[in-house]
Amino acid sequence: MGTEEFKDQYLPYQQKLYKVAFRLMENSYDAEDILQDAFIKLWNQREELLNVQNKEAFCVILVRNLCLDALRSKKRHLTKSLTGLQMKEEAELTNQLDAKSDLERVKYLITLLPEQQRKV
Repeated sequence: MGTEEFKDQYLPYQQKLYKVAFRLMENSYDAEDILQDAFIKLWNQREELLNVQNKEAFCVILVRNLCLDALRSKKRHLTKSLTGLQMKEEAELTNQLDAKSDLERVKYLITLLPEQQRKV
């Protein structure tokens, strides 16, 4: 399939595909990225597309799947970020508890010292 034939067959779906991507991604930048990725995939597979019966449905499903993959990736990234933040917060809390425990231990040890050494 040549460039002109590809343009004639697949570019007319651009607006519909953008709407699908925007509806799923809820963001125009992400929708545009998804649309670009979809057209790149379509272009790279243009020889296999000759066997596709319903080009519009194929494109919509491709865009939908790319959106779902992107959303899963964002969710995974967000989960990792939240887990990292939780671990940092837990480490800080542990450090604070350790410092408090050390301070209490030092205070207790000071009380065991003779009066003259306690004053110093």
